[in-house]
Amino acid sequence: MHYTTIRQLLESPHATYQNFWKDLLTSRIVDRNEELVARRMHVDVELFGQHATEIRCAVLSPDGWGATYYGPFAVALREDLVASRTSLLEDNPFNVELSRVKELLRAIWDDRAQLAVVRYGDSVSTSDQPIAALIRVVGPERTGQSFIEAHIWGTFTRGAFKKVVAHLPPGASDPGLVADATRIEDLCGKASIPFERVEDPRV
Repeated sequence: MHYTTIRQLLESPHATYQNFWKDLLTSRIVDRNEELVARRMHVDVELFGQHATEIRCAVLSPDGWGATYYGPFAVALREDLVASRTSLLEDNPFNVELSRVKELLRAIWDDRAQLAVVRYGDSVSTSDQPIAALIRVVGPERTGQSFIEAHIWGTFTRGAFKKVVAHLPPGASDPGLVADATRIEDLCGKASIPFERVEDPRV
């Protein structure tokens, strides 16, 4: 998530998360690449038709770090609140032609391990452990932005937050981002939400 999005969610227990291309409070498109926004909207309509506005975008992250180009702050969601309304798409629909989006493999939450095997092949090992260990990308892929596209039906508030992770460049070389992380950490503390800082060379 972007800083302003997660800050507003943490500051207000009633604020709800919308699609990444919408402003949190006004539903207006702000601070986004218009071409990517249009592409996202076309993909959502192709996948979900008239229900597109009810879908929230997320990712299943094998390394637990999220995808940094969605923003420097990643939020792990409580499985008991989102699993029953989450479906997983094998690939990011931005990686395929719009006409082929509907052909992408899809799985429900309970089948996420099988979908990961389909996508990552031999680089995935499975076990009976919780999700953090269930899907483990090994080798050089682990340092990349590996994830499985996820779609959540309906919105959620900060009550669905299990943990917040701040991605910081090595050596705290971005003072502004460090200050943002400190603010988010303070808000997480007030909301009793675990917070973690990760030194991430991808930022």
